[in-house]
Amino acid sequence: MNYDSKLFALSLTVLFSFALASNGFIGSAFGSHNKVKVGCKDLALTLITWDQLLALAPADDIAENEHELNEKGVEPDLYKDIINRHLDDLLDDVDECKNLDDDIEEMLEDIELDLPS
Repeated sequence: MNYDSKLFALSLTVLFSFALASNGFIGSAFGSHNKVKVGCKDLALTLITWDQLLALAPADDIAENEHELNEKGVEPDLYKDIINRHLDDLLDDVDECKNLDDDIEEMLEDIELDLPS
């Protein structure tokens, strides 16, 4: 599988996860103005999915994409700066959830949302 198809598959997976969450198939989600409210299970499953997908991203591909972002003037241009902070914030938010199944909580405890190096 080449880089473009991996990136496409990753993008589709993320979009599908958010589509499920926003359409209420997994739980409830709604938004107003600049805030979005997502159910605890939706957030937990999305973070678990991100954790599993990040491990599959080749470091060379990440470096190539960061180089392209830099060339196009995107700031910040490092994936770590773009997504890690947001994922860490979401991981802190899901810690406040009280109604998660034990197996989901165990998977959340094992999450390491670091990009491959």
